[in-house]
Amino acid sequence: MLLIDRIIENKPESLVSGVTISEKSFGYDRGAVPSWFGIEYMAQTIAAFNGLNYASPGGKPEIGFLVGVRGYNIKTPEFKLGSELEISVAPNFVADNSGSFDCKLKLNGEQVAEAIITTFKPNKEFIENLKGQTT
Repeated sequence: MLLIDRIIENKPESLVSGVTISEKSFGYDRGAVPSWFGIEYMAQTIAAFNGLNYASPGGKPEIGFLVGVRGYNIKTPEFKLGSELEISVAPNFVADNSGSFDCKLKLNGEQVAEAIITTFKPNKEFIENLKGQTT
């Protein structure tokens, strides 16, 4: 499921994505998307950053997990129809298969949220073991 609409800026040290809230936005109901979706917008921006800056050979998408969110402070209960969101992420650290990212979210040009998101990208052996446990 892809929730971000576009990449606005990609640098080796950060990435900015954009979302325009429409009636087709996932989670849209009664004129808005709940603001807790901001966490997923941040996570998908991290995924885009990792994909563009640390892509595997062949550029195939890789599985990644959001494992922690600290300090998600949001100044609005919802993102209304037509709202323009700008999500920025910058790594605090990326080591082996884990990372921590500073994330910010602007609503119509005003910063309304921030968080620190921790991620985990499993290696092939972990994924194969996981697959064996689900069958």
